[in-house]
Amino acid sequence: MKEVYVVKMAKFRHPSLKNRKIMKIEVEVSQEILAAVMDGKCVEGRLRLQLSSMRTHQEIGFSPYNRKPKGSQDKLICQLENGWLKESPKRIKFYNSVKKELDLITIDHVMKRELKTAMRAFLGDKLVELMLKEDDVEQ
Repeated sequence: MKEVYVVKMAKFRHPSLKNRKIMKIEVEVSQEILAAVMDGKCVEGRLRLQLSSMRTHQEIGFSPYNRKPKGSQDKLICQLENGWLKESPKRIKFYNSVKKELDLITIDHVMKRELKTAMRAFLGDKLVELMLKEDDVEQ
């Protein structure tokens, strides 16, 4: 069970109150969130109204978003005339874009040419990797 801290977030004057009383807002946050905020980091999340742990009153709670860290960037294998070929840890990605103004035969020819160029670059890249691995094994 995580420890929960109640932090006084803000004091503000509610415009509907005529006698200008100051309201205190208390928000329930976990120790990890409090430590991150004290380090000067921005913590994105969701505020919600919830029952207290004793179920006697309602309070405002904060839940941070569980965002995954961004993965590694794709490795560019080959930049093509109208696209690219990239490699990620799980996929080989090929992109090609051709203008609609061209006729069907030209589009077919251009796309096939780009795919052949990309495949030649991909196979060449893999052959270089294999040769480097063989050199490492021999040494």
